[in-house]
Amino acid sequence: MARHPGATPRQVAQALGIPERRVTANFDRLTDDGLLAVASDSAPGAPRSYLLLPVGGEEKQPSGT
Repeated sequence: MARHPGATPRQVAQALGIPERRVTANFDRLTDDGLLAVASDSAPGAPRSYLLLPVGGEEKQPSGT
């Protein structure tokens, strides 16, 4: 995630050669633990992408907001 922010579970599964279901389950757990954040989930049926959160578990807000 650090090298490929915004990666989807499918992209990660293909890169690692493991089932997408396993990646999704782990991403859900890491999101619940505050280590990942969902980057996009805008349209119904659109693939989710994820970002690695900085230490402390909060997304950085762009400057000026």
